Amino acid sequence: MRRLIALITAFAALAMSAPVHADSAGRLVRRGNDNFDRGDLDAAAECYDLASVKLPESPVIEFNLGNVEYMKGDFAAARNRFEEAALKARDLSLEARALYNIGNCAFRQGQRQADSDLEKALEFFKESVEYYSAALEKDPEMTDAAHNLEVARLVIKDLLDAIKKQQEQMKEQQEKLR
Repeated sequence: MRRLIALITAFAALAMSAPVHADSAGRLVRRGNDNFDRGDLDAAAECYDLASVKLPESPVIEFNLGNVEYMKGDFAAARNRFEEAALKARDLSLEARALYNIGNCAFRQGQRQADSDLEKALEFFKESVEYYSAALEKDPEMTDAAHNLEVARLVIKDLLDAIKKQQEQMKEQQEKLR
């Protein structure tokens, strides 16, 4: 009898700790969203990854994985996820949000480059303008994209001025060396 009770108890414990793999894709996404909201990015990514196995063509899951990568600071990986989400999206709103987030990734990549390589930073900022514009084409009411578009254009203007100044300083130094 003890053995039977122990077996039933063990089985019940096993059933209550059922692997996440048994959940539906929707449940996994909701669990991932809960983890994301709590700031547990690794657990969120794990849930989204498991959901993507069940629904490999889901743009929402790709989008959510992009959000995780963005929050982790891996803007290149996030950008790849958002690009996938935009390609898979059948909903203009989701596609617009993915394009907007690609613009955010490019902007952040530009910020990282600004200290070391102004030309490379300029490329990223120009890309952000393209993606914000594309997002606005899909959803003209996306005020965040309109705002970020203007900010990116101002940053580009400042960066072009800095590049010009840097080139003038280099030219002056070369003339002094002659």
